Amino acid sequence: MSPQDKPRHVELGAVSYRASEAEVTVDVRPHLEKHGPLENFYLAPTLKGKLVKATAWFQDEADARSACSLNNRPLGILGDGKLTVTLVQSAKIKISTTVYFVSKSRIDKDTALSSNGRAYMKLKLIAEELHVVIIRDKSMRQLRFCGPPESFQQVVGQITDMLREESSSSYEIDLKSHQFSWTIHGGFKSIEQALGKKVAIFNVVSRKIIINGTQQQYETALAIMDGRNAVPTRSLLDDPSRVEGDCPICLSEEPGNPIKTSCKHTYCLECFEECCRSAASTSKAEFQIECHGDEGACSIVFSLREVKDSVSSSVFETVLKSSFEEYIQRHSQALRYCPTPDCGYVYRCTITSSSRPPAYMCPEWFEPLCTSCHSRHSDYTCAEYKDIASGGYEALAKLKRELNIKDCPKCTCVWLSSTQAGLAMHI
Repeated sequence: MSPQDKPRHVELGAVSYRASEAEVTVDVRPHLEKHGPLENFYLAPTLKGKLVKATAWFQDEADARSACSLNNRPLGILGDGKLTVTLVQSAKIKISTTVYFVSKSRIDKDTALSSNGRAYMKLKLIAEELHVVIIRDKSMRQLRFCGPPESFQQVVGQITDMLREESSSSYEIDLKSHQFSWTIHGGFKSIEQALGKKVAIFNVVSRKIIINGTQQQYETALAIMDGRNAVPTRSLLDDPSRVEGDCPICLSEEPGNPIKTSCKHTYCLECFEECCRSAASTSKAEFQIECHGDEGACSIVFSLREVKDSVSSSVFETVLKSSFEEYIQRHSQALRYCPTPDCGYVYRCTITSSSRPPAYMCPEWFEPLCTSCHSRHSDYTCAEYKDIASGGYEALAKLKRELNIKDCPKCTCVWLSSTQAGLAMHI
């Protein structure tokens, strides 16, 4: 998601319920036990403001399937909230103690591809370079290969080498309760600022910080957590990305969500977007978005690429729509909207003296539309349709001129005149 599309105004709504986790557990568990005896009931630790999650193990699979009927059932203790129930399959396998500890150690250390860290980025590069598709299944701890069979061994070899390199440079930090609280309240940002986003990864579910880097970076993260290594903060004056100047629209000295244009002027993001929206109605000639910097003296016209990179996607769509509609209005002799209601299609007009101009076929109304007179007259020519639409008066007028028929000056009848005989007769 681009920075311009991120939410700019966030308001917290009313609290949906005030029950504690223990109260919710006491209320939910009896509903589950109505479907059968439970072997175990585990309440997952959650943060404030998060959903309360619990896992229930039934002794019988049929009871677990029956409990799924509780899904989306309202709970009075949750106010307007509902209970969400999902069936999860599990299996128990008896193994020896030695195998258990060996497997547990291997599983606990197998975190290279469990997150979107450096190893996963390298995995995507391998798939892109070899023109194959590699699907990661985190729940099954599996990688699925899709591609030519002859590329399989090469892919396996590169992934094996990559994981061997990553396993030697991946460190885990198990967070205790006070460390976890410190991490989620801004502590991880300090580590991320010191080491980089791709080096430090925070796994909220497993309560671990994974350092994909050197031993020194791992020790630096520990030092920051222990308060022995403060992260140096740069002055705002030394920040090269800091923008300067007043917004040309609202004249604010500190523009909100500032953006810097190619002509070195600084706008508030919302002011710049409003400037782009109104450009269609204020442009005197062809549609264009001009800079208002230097008290309106800046004559720079923003390119479409710069506008797209500076505003949200919804505003950019509005700009494209406004510019297109404005273009149609200014070139009404060449382009017109289809007259069919709610059609929205545009056709090109025909400026020709041909008696049979090309027709436009509307996808919503399966009858040809003349691109010259903009009427539907089937096989008739434009002149014939015009005469029919006028009630045949043009054909009558032409016949009267050819036969020298004139209107009677005293009544509504017509009379024939003969220039040779000098006689007139009412018809």
